[in-house]
Amino acid sequence: MNTLDVKNWWLLGPFPNEKNNSLNVIYEPEKKVEFSESYKGINNEELKWKQGEPNILGYVDLLSKYSPNEMVISYAYTTINCDDEGTVLLLFGSDDGAAIWVNGKEYFRINIGRGAKEYDDIIPVQVKKGKNEILVKIAQGGGHWGFYLQIMDKEGIIKQ
Repeated sequence: MNTLDVKNWWLLGPFPNEKNNSLNVIYEPEKKVEFSESYKGINNEELKWKQGEPNILGYVDLLSKYSPNEMVISYAYTTINCDDEGTVLLLFGSDDGAAIWVNGKEYFRINIGRGAKEYDDIIPVQVKKGKNEILVKIAQGGGHWGFYLQIMDKEGIIKQ
C-alpha cells in the first residue's frame, strides 16, 4: 500500500529574502537536509528543524510559526512511501513564491506574489519505489504565508 499521505512536515526558517528575490539564493537545506545541524538564519539567528503539520486541506501555515515573517524564506521537508516507481501529481499552492524538489531533483519554481490556493499548480513528479523525499522552499513578501500540498496517485486518489 502506498503511504502518500502528507501528515507531518519538518520546517526550517526564517532565512533572509532580500529584495524579495532570495528564492534563487541557495541555502544549506537545498544542499543537504540534516536534522541534527543548525543553520544561520535572518539576523544570524540559529535555526533548527521543527515539526509542523497541515490542516485538513493540506495547508501548512508558516505565518504563525516564524518571526520575523516578512521578506523571509522557509523550508519544509517530508517523505512519502511508494509501492512502485512512476508518476504522481503534486497539487500545490503557495503564498508567495516557491520551489520544490523530489529526491533532489527540482520539479517546480515560481517567483511570484500570490495568495495560496489548493490547486494553483499541478506538478507531475517521478517517484521511486520506497521512500521519496520532498523539499519545499517558500518565499514570503508580506501578508499571509504558507502552502498547500496534496498528492494524487495513479488511481486519481488525492492524499493529504
